[in-house]
Parts: sequence; structure tokens; C-alpha cells
Amino acid sequence: MRSRHGALRISLLGEASALQATRLHAAALDLSGCVQVVPLDTLLHHAFRGPHPQASVAWIAAGGDAGALGTLAAMQQGMPVVVPQEAAYAELVTPGVTGFRVPADSSVTVVAEVARVLSDASAQRAMGEAAAVRAARDYAWDRFVDTAATLLAQAGGVAGTRVTRRPSLTPA
Repeated sequence: MRSRHGALRISLLGEASALQATRLHAAALDLSGCVQVVPLDTLLHHAFRGPHPQASVAWIAAGGDAGALGTLAAMQQGMPVVVPQEAAYAELVTPGVTGFRVPADSSVTVVAEVARVLSDASAQRAMGEAAAVRAARDYAWDRFVDTAATLLAQAGGVAGTRVTRRPSLTPA
């Protein structure tokens, strides 16, 4: 595998102890030099590039909030994303545009979709760019703050209110 995909870099997000079996499989495939295990929060803090160049594709297997946050963080960094179709956050990914949705229990399908992304550099770039655009347009922090402020105002009885605020770390 390494001889066919010399530039392959695999970054596994999660706890090192939970991913030990994956490391053993990587060693058996002579991929140890390509695999790194990194905590999810490094992706969330934009330090994911780490010792390797940016990943070519993000395969998100985590569930719940961790999976959703990991998906959005990868998209913001311009990575095509492969997610389990059963996950609540799968709707973040537009199949064939920003990444792929795959059955969680089908490793063959996951590998096929990751291989498809890796086999076409221009399609990979286009998907990564589309992912970054979608994350910035639909899931940016300021949009979240605006929506939350509007919903809170409406819940407080101010019907038809649209609140627009810029996030700030300093008191008003």
C-alpha cells in the first residue's frame, strides 16, 4: 500500500489508548510512518496539520457532538469528509460535493469512498473547497451567534425579531 500511495497521511482522531488496535494494523501493513493519532481538540484548534501536511480526507467515525464538531472543523480546513450515514450530523455533508456518507458497518464502502477521493486530486481539491465554503457560509460562528440571539429574543416574547450581533470576548 505504501509503495502505491507514498504521500498518504492518516491522522486518527481520538484517544491513543482506544486506537491501539488500529496502530497494530497499520504496522502490519507497513503504514506506521503514515499514521498519527491525535486528540480531537487539535483539529478543533486548527493545529491538525501537525507534523504531517493537511490530511487529504477526513474520515469521521465519532458519534454525537464530537463527530459533528470534527466534521465541521475538517470542512473549515478544506478537507473532504467521509461520515457515517446513520449519524445525526451526516446532513452536514453533501454527498459527492463536500464528501460522502457511508454505512457505518461497511468498511468496504468506507475504503472505496476514501480511495475515490484520493484517486482524483482535482476532485479532492474541489470537494475540499466546497466543504470550506459550506462550513463558512452555513456554520460560521457569527451565524450561530446571530441565530441563537434571535431564537432567545423570540422565546422572550419579541416576535419577528432578528438580532444581529458580532461575537466579542470583551464586555459590552
